[in-house]
Amino acid sequence: MVDRSCINNQLVESETQIIQTGNNKYDIKYYSYLGNWQLATTLEFIPTQPPGCDYADICTTGFTTVMPDTLTVKQDFSFTTEDECLSYSNLLGEPVIPLAAFSGLKEAKKSSNIFNLTPEEDIEVCYDLQTLKWKFKLLVENITLNYVKDICLDNIQNPPISATPIYNLSAICNLSSTECIKLKKSLKAHKTYPFTSDLYGGSVFTEILLTHEIEHQKDWEGHIRKYVNHYYNIPEKVIYRC
Repeated sequence: MVDRSCINNQLVESETQIIQTGNNKYDIKYYSYLGNWQLATTLEFIPTQPPGCDYADICTTGFTTVMPDTLTVKQDFSFTTEDECLSYSNLLGEPVIPLAAFSGLKEAKKSSNIFNLTPEEDIEVCYDLQTLKWKFKLLVENITLNYVKDICLDNIQNPPISATPIYNLSAICNLSSTECIKLKKSLKAHKTYPFTSDLYGGSVFTEILLTHEIEHQKDWEGHIRKYVNHYYNIPEKVIYRC
């Protein structure tokens, strides 16, 4: 995290850190040009009852703050409304052409939210005045979270990359010495993926690309396991309609 402060009336960047000092309380500090950490401000989040809500003190039986089991389901790129293989710019402003893509929590073309839940049919909510938390009752067995993961074949085979996809090792048997040298150069270039300029006109190992995307998938699934029970009690995510 980067903050900005003034030195001699000039804006300079300074490193900042957030330190939890208590229940829902945090200090934000910045690294001073004097060489020490200075307190910038303190944040405290106080749970409150949503305005205009008139719920019972205790939610009825069956309401909980714990999410049920979640299922992750792989879908085709056509499942989403976005082009997952669309080129983008990195932090340096350099163009990046994806050779493969992973994306989680994507909406289906017909879905209304990432959980694919219909409020009137699949879920009931109540606000517990004792714990000051939303509780919910799911009327479905589990929640399905969709993801997409695949290679971007058009990007690989068409200009400017114009490379040959290698799906298995049998495809590289009986190569000439010239082809073998070129193949080794392409294989080495996978180490710098997604910066792929050395792959142009070469060969792309799809298994290596998917291994890269699997690591993104593992991170995503880890976040689901860690934070799934917080979704219904994050103030920025809740729309109060009483």
